Amino acid sequence: MCSNSPPILVDVRSEGEYRVSTIPGAIRLADVHKNVTHGATVVCFCTVGMRSSLEARMLARRHPNCTVYSMDGVLCWSHIGGSFHEPKTGTPTDKLHVFSRQFAQMLPEHSEPAAVWYSGRSVGMAGAVCDVAEKVVRSTFHRLFSRAWRYGQSPQSR
Repeated sequence: MCSNSPPILVDVRSEGEYRVSTIPGAIRLADVHKNVTHGATVVCFCTVGMRSSLEARMLARRHPNCTVYSMDGVLCWSHIGGSFHEPKTGTPTDKLHVFSRQFAQMLPEHSEPAAVWYSGRSVGMAGAVCDVAEKVVRSTFHRLFSRAWRYGQSPQSR
């Protein structure tokens, strides 16, 4: 990261996921354009990195003078001991919306934070996306542990 200012953390998860908890200092995707300035460093995150990599690609195109990264997600953040807070109050919380029951199995065994998820109806396409996402995550989770990479670079090219 090249900027002297701290990176802008962007939570690209759904409103329902965000309301449960987020990484301290993160903003919603809907607010990113108000907060991005020329040369800013932007780090997108979701649950496992799938949605954030898609959003990072779009943000990099819209803001070519910014450095845009996709973080592996809140599951990896929880594995390295990252904290979460309730966006509405700013108070620390041990709750984490993990998108689906399948992703809840990937939380650390000591299970801080506690998993929270909603049915496919509440999340929208969760059921359909989860089957694909679970296969991707299970096959690549060991590579995703606590890294972030810049959009446009493969993890192997670092």
